Amino acid sequence: MIKWFHHLLNPHCPHCLAERELNEHCRACDILQYEVERLRAENERLLARILHIPESIPERSIAPEPLSPRPRVTTWAVRKQMLEAEDREKAKILSKAPVAKETQDLEDELLNAEIVREAQK
Repeated sequence: MIKWFHHLLNPHCPHCLAERELNEHCRACDILQYEVERLRAENERLLARILHIPESIPERSIAPEPLSPRPRVTTWAVRKQMLEAEDREKAKILSKAPVAKETQDLEDELLNAEIVREAQK
């Protein structure tokens, strides 16, 4: 509080000026000031690059490709019909496929094969 009154009454005291100069020049402050200046310069460079408008835009010799049409959104009724048609096709394919044998038939074949094999020995 005494320093505040002293500074208020004697703002340009030589002792206070010397003390202020010593306090202002610490190494950490110098490093921070250097970093702030570096960041400002980098930000200015980036802004200049972002805001730079090219003087002339080179013309393309190839015409741009036309945009392909976007897929249409299908309603549930249409989607349902498509799924049912796919299921009917799968059912047709499965009906034409060879019928799998029953487990009992396979066991009988295996038993017959064992009997034939033992008879050959």
